[in-house]
Amino acid sequence: GEQRLRVLVRRDRDQLASVEAGAVFAEACASRLDGVVRLQRNYRQADAPALTKLAAWLRDRCLASSGAAAPPFDPQAGVECRAPAGAGPIAAQAVAAWEPALAALTAGEPAAAVIAAFERHRVLCAMRDGPTGVLALNDAIAARVRRRVGARPGAVWYPGRIVIVTRNRPELGLSNGD
Repeated sequence: GEQRLRVLVRRDRDQLASVEAGAVFAEACASRLDGVVRLQRNYRQADAPALTKLAAWLRDRCLASSGAAAPPFDPQAGVECRAPAGAGPIAAQAVAAWEPALAALTAGEPAAAVIAAFERHRVLCAMRDGPTGVLALNDAIAARVRRRVGARPGAVWYPGRIVIVTRNRPELGLSNGD
């Protein structure tokens, strides 16, 4: 008899696309192979249903075939979509939204309370560069937070600086993306 080889590959096809050899996964998902399964329930953002709805809307909009109408965004989804207003106004809105976190910080509340207060608001950028990209917004937000907490202009480290972990450090209880 003939032996058959079964290969199981797991990955989130909706994350950033792989390049070069990694594109094989996207091509396999796009094919009509037997056994391609698409999971429908998202457990990672269970505590952020508005973000999940926005991500699904963006995915469906990008997947709309040429000429097909993109699905309308549901304004009741709990996410505000606005036209870019420039880094200054966006940074001002973010710092205003983080006022409870900054107040908790300056009052000397425990770190867990400060972090929880910061987690109530997010700024999502579609681009790294440009007037409303990650770099411009980070600079504008940092300048406002420095002023708010009384740090010197241009300080690299200051109370209220938000950082992201880029490498797993299990000995410290930190994971990539925290």
